[in-house]
Amino acid sequence: MEIKPSPIVTGFIALSQLIILTLATMITVSGGSFNFGSIPYKTVKGAPVTLTYDYSIGQFEVTNEEYIAFLNDAEVLPDGSFNGTEWIDMDDEDCEIGFSGTHFVLNTGSEKAPVIEVTWFGAAAFCNWLSLKESLNPAYDSNGNLLDMEGKITSDITKVEGYRLPTEAEWEFAARGGNKSNGFMYAGSNKIEKVGWYRYNADWTHDVGELSGNELSIHDMSGNVSEWCHDWFAEDYFETPQAHNPVNLTTSSLRVVRGGNWFQDQSYCRVTHRTANDPIDSHYTIGFRVAKTEFK
Repeated sequence: MEIKPSPIVTGFIALSQLIILTLATMITVSGGSFNFGSIPYKTVKGAPVTLTYDYSIGQFEVTNEEYIAFLNDAEVLPDGSFNGTEWIDMDDEDCEIGFSGTHFVLNTGSEKAPVIEVTWFGAAAFCNWLSLKESLNPAYDSNGNLLDMEGKITSDITKVEGYRLPTEAEWEFAARGGNKSNGFMYAGSNKIEKVGWYRYNADWTHDVGELSGNELSIHDMSGNVSEWCHDWFAEDYFETPQAHNPVNLTTSSLRVVRGGNWFQDQSYCRVTHRTANDPIDSHYTIGFRVAKTEFK
């Protein structure tokens, strides 16, 4: 289906004095090489790729508490939309965030649990909001294109200054443990119970960071909630990606989702498992974490 342009926070945010936990919990990932992706339920290895730059990624998934702070600081309507684009599905019975009086509030669940029912555009808007709070150039334009430091559309991820969603390659490299990888099947262990909330040890989301992190001390990259990535999805992209700094910018109907979640079995929680979702849709098993290119 055709994806209509959707407004993303760019200039209207009133920069408040709110303390956003995400800003203090970024983990630096040094560039490196790995075999990218795999076919679900098979042992086929993807193509070797290299990330030639360093980047940082959220140690934890973005929480209800953090997303509520964003919603209350931005001009988001009580139904969770902005200019006709849904950022969070407030009508879904599984949504843990509600609106009371003049503010967004936590309706149920935990403040420290990962936010759910957020669309790709809602995740990108949160990233732009964080950028503006740190006086960084936003990573996204109104259509979800990447922007460089001069505000021009770019295909070069190393030229993007602001907070953004991780590329699929960045996500997988971080989940593997980067250059400290021990080659685990899941993000930090070969035993899913040590590092991930999944079908057989959870019946809903858990507070972020409750289980062990991986080699880089990044948590919940296997299980809890699946996570939006920046890339458009192609079933066979991992077979022939760019050799250096791959980002799939070829428009399709789906954006990449990674990580497995509390509702799925362990096969979906492997660091190589790939799936996707329509960027204008949301789900009770999908959240996100942020990333940012590191400039030397």
